[in-house]
Amino acid sequence: MKDWIRIIRPVNLLLLAATLYAIDGFILQPNFNTYGIRFSLNEFQYFLLVISIVLICAGGYILNDYFDVQIDEVNKPSKVMIGKGIAPNSAFYVYMLLSFGGLAIGTYLSLAVGNWKLVTIYVMAIALLYFYSATFKRYPLIGNMMVALLAGISILMTFIYEPNLYQLARPGDYFIAGICTKFIIALGVIAFTSTMVREIVKDLEDMEGDDRYGAKTMPIAWGINIAKVITVVFVLLTLLGIGYIFTNIIAAEGIIYGTYIGVMLGFWVAVSVRLFLSRNAKQYHTLSTMIKIGMLIGLLIMPLYSIVEF
Repeated sequence: MKDWIRIIRPVNLLLLAATLYAIDGFILQPNFNTYGIRFSLNEFQYFLLVISIVLICAGGYILNDYFDVQIDEVNKPSKVMIGKGIAPNSAFYVYMLLSFGGLAIGTYLSLAVGNWKLVTIYVMAIALLYFYSATFKRYPLIGNMMVALLAGISILMTFIYEPNLYQLARPGDYFIAGICTKFIIALGVIAFTSTMVREIVKDLEDMEGDDRYGAKTMPIAWGINIAKVITVVFVLLTLLGIGYIFTNIIAAEGIIYGTYIGVMLGFWVAVSVRLFLSRNAKQYHTLSTMIKIGMLIGLLIMPLYSIVEF
């Protein structure tokens, strides 16, 4: 049982669920309740939305390990579970179960909001995860972008499955809906750019195994220095996304917002500096953990907004 828990990356899944609930609790709920906008999904249905995304993500983690057994034996042998505590066939069956479970819930939610076509997003996500794990993760940039795109889409699902943000019943709702929409889209972009940063750092960490088994990830195909420069570009794009929120959505005034901006700026500068100082897998792993902590700090922008603005 312990191996099954480890293989689905529970910390990552909790971070994902916390992000989705933070959007609901600190962006949508305060604005909708204050201005009398009705929700398309009730609380239980929103819970199902979160569960559906988490299930597909968990299945993706299992599938990734299923295809990466040989590489992981080199890069992180102590973390290899498939073929040891978990049979390969069992892993694939559970991946299928989780993915189709998420798809089934997504189908129900699509019908609940009156747009069955939205289920194609779930189909696309499952397909992207499969082709990423089976093939594209071994190529430079495209594999990283596929994962980052899925991270961004998972955030945007809170917008997509809330039609009252884009099918407005009252003309007066446009302003508030616009704030919520811009906020969620900005968070989706930040999720994309920060995930790109972490994915490239993970490629730097896993170079030995990737190279031995013929994977042409970014640092192998284009060189370590170019990979680091591209990573810093996405760090800058992450900071631009945060800056957009504070200049176009939130009136960034006062010591609370100022302190938060200073912490985030300092943190991502520290990430960039440490990136160029890192030379081995252990140092890159530490940097990857540091980036995950930065993502967690990034979530604080939502409760800060709710506390200060409401």
